[in-house]
Amino acid sequence: MRTRSSVEGLLALLLALAVLATAVVFGSSKNRDADLRATSWNDERRGAHALYLLLEDCGVPVARETAPPASIADSPTARTIVVLAPSWAVSKAEARSLLDWAAKGGRLVVVDAPSTPPAQMIDVDPLLHPAGLETKNASGKGDDVKVLDGEWAADVADVHWSPRLVLHDRNAAVAPVVVTPAPPGAPATPSAPNPAESTATPTDERASPPETLVESADGPLVARVRFGAGEVVAIADAQLLANETLGRGDNALLVVRILSDPARSAVAFDEFHHGYTATGVRAGFVERLAGMVVHTWVGRAFLLVALAGLVFAGGAAVRLGAPLPEAAPPRRALREHADALGRLLEGAHASREVLEILGSGAGRVCGARAGFAPGLSPAEFRNRLDRSLAPGARELAAALADAEASSLKPSVKDVELARIAANLAAAKRRFLHGGV
Repeated sequence: MRTRSSVEGLLALLLALAVLATAVVFGSSKNRDADLRATSWNDERRGAHALYLLLEDCGVPVARETAPPASIADSPTARTIVVLAPSWAVSKAEARSLLDWAAKGGRLVVVDAPSTPPAQMIDVDPLLHPAGLETKNASGKGDDVKVLDGEWAADVADVHWSPRLVLHDRNAAVAPVVVTPAPPGAPATPSAPNPAESTATPTDERASPPETLVESADGPLVARVRFGAGEVVAIADAQLLANETLGRGDNALLVVRILSDPARSAVAFDEFHHGYTATGVRAGFVERLAGMVVHTWVGRAFLLVALAGLVFAGGAAVRLGAPLPEAAPPRRALREHADALGRLLEGAHASREVLEILGSGAGRVCGARAGFAPGLSPAEFRNRLDRSLAPGARELAAALADAEASSLKPSVKDVELARIAANLAAAKRRFLHGGV
């Protein structure tokens, strides 16, 4: 017993060490997943920390906005808010708050980027559609980027930007309603609307037609929309602002000129839609807990143990299926029936009936064993037994005759009834089993 317990303890220790080693390997910083968010805190390739530091070096007042958009609606408008490829979804209510702030005189810069499912889904349509803009995939015709804005174009000659998305004017794709000529005397009726028009989100009435500021052979890359007293600037692809491409050619100079504005010198990066609080920690208790479970070795060890528990529970669980049929009521033992019948007959003083039952029962069992026809009369049955050479046949015939003779008497004493029953049982046993 002690040897078996020692072996089980050793196996448990080895399993624990294996779990810890696996967790350390998968939780190592060298093997962690790359951060794909375009946040100003991210130092990896797709991050925007270099852009944040660049604006600081250029003397631009730069900050991080971690408050919900509902509170931004009443904040000062003498600044630029940059919504840079949000990794958290922008709801319609949040988009409405940001656009209302821009309409009061603020400057909103919206930057799109291709999604990388399932790791990251980026959707800025709630911000671009009310401004009359949307993004589409670039056709790849060329990387020749032209800056059309005169103030931005100064000293910007070499832009390294291979955009994967381009901007598109949504209102330019909407065809006017065509009036179908009607017969004389009948009112003119417009043609059926285009399905694309009926599903299109209407452009906000505060938005003016977009003005292209930077373009390539594929289409517009940067556009400006006058929105009420402010403006919305749309950038098709966040690649221009990323850490990996910001230092190439004149990219940094172009980005600084796009983001900075003389009337609104301060720039604030929207970090709320990257899941950050004011302290730079992922927002929400559930999100932080999930991050610890996935990105720490302790959390991954817990996941492995939980997975092992689920596998064990799945094997030990009850399989569900069709309901089992109801169990039949248990049959009572034959001895109970015989005992109850005996007490009933004893109470009724039915000695004659008892002898008839015992005689007919013995005849039925022994007749089948001897091969006699079941329809024989009791007298013929005794005669055949008496002529039979089988061991115990004559004794059985005598016992049956004694029982029949006693059943014809008016009454039989209990002692006599017990004697006849015992003799009949012994004779039947000798006939059937040879006296064993």
